Amino acid sequence: MNNLAMLSQTDPHCPRCGSPLSEAGGLCARCALGAAFGEDGLDEDSRRLQSELDERHAGLPGYLVLRFVARGGMGMVYKARHVESGRMVALKIQPAIDSRNERAAKRFEAEARAVDGIEHPNIVSVRDACRWNGRPFLVTDWVDGAGLDVWAAQRRAAIAVLKTSRRDEAQADMCRKAAEILAVVARAVSWLHDAGIVHRDLKPSNILIDRSGAPHVSDFGVAGRLAASDRLTWTGEIVGTPDFMSPEQVRGELHGGSVSGDIFSLGAVLYWILAERPPFAGGSVMASLKKLEGPEEAVSISREGRRVDRDLEEIALKCLRKDHAARYGTATDLAEDLERWLAGTPIVARPRTLVERLTGRRSFPR
Repeated sequence: MNNLAMLSQTDPHCPRCGSPLSEAGGLCARCALGAAFGEDGLDEDSRRLQSELDERHAGLPGYLVLRFVARGGMGMVYKARHVESGRMVALKIQPAIDSRNERAAKRFEAEARAVDGIEHPNIVSVRDACRWNGRPFLVTDWVDGAGLDVWAAQRRAAIAVLKTSRRDEAQADMCRKAAEILAVVARAVSWLHDAGIVHRDLKPSNILIDRSGAPHVSDFGVAGRLAASDRLTWTGEIVGTPDFMSPEQVRGELHGGSVSGDIFSLGAVLYWILAERPPFAGGSVMASLKKLEGPEEAVSISREGRRVDRDLEEIALKCLRKDHAARYGTATDLAEDLERWLAGTPIVARPRTLVERLTGRRSFPR
């Protein structure tokens, strides 16, 4: 039996796509059908990598590959077991290096350097960085769960089938849970900033939610150091994900690598949860980038007719100010305002009205 097929009987998954199986062994129906017609969804190099892992004697030294998880911009991701410790890990394997993907290989190395020595309960640590058969690969903590994008999609699907009388309540509960998650994430990001690291690619898929509901910040491939001795350099290349990057990142400005860029991205994630779309979404990547570069601020969600909590929306909008100086000063400030909202106390993002100042109380549209 090859490494990729050696699945635990208690954790059966399709060895090609990672989908759950009713019993161990074989492919899922979709992959079996695709295989029959030669359609596995992988490019030539990915197929070659898959073949190498499938070979009887090609196991990665020190690791037992259990199953394929996903293919992303950084390569193939597998769940594996560290043989000596028995610890579950994630293997991120880069395609074979050539002139086309040398830059991606450097991103692998950057991720390993960025979080070297980082130990935090809400940050995915890199445990090893090596090369195998000429391919760079990273070994990171395994998070048994899914990204915030999957988390949100599952809850939106569940809300959609509810009766109207219960839908608003379920939507409010989802927003509250999202605020709890992002408050924890903001504190983890603040911890990174204090350690001199800026993430630069915070987005829903890079926030992993484990089975207990705890979030974990992952994917530091474009992270950078804040220290003056290791100042970020900009060459006009856009670094990050357009739907969640800051305007200064789009423009390639130096302060695009500061903490305020990460704060903008966290606000974009919160806005995306509330509005079910990114704050500056266009019909194409270029359209989104133009909106980010332009002077217009993010559109108020409530003015578009959606029922959202006004204060929670204001927290998102403060993060999304085009002028980085108008955002929260630190990720801790953002976390504290989310915690104020969760506690039902006045937030910093929205000034109190005259009535609220006179009465000493604040009205909450919940």
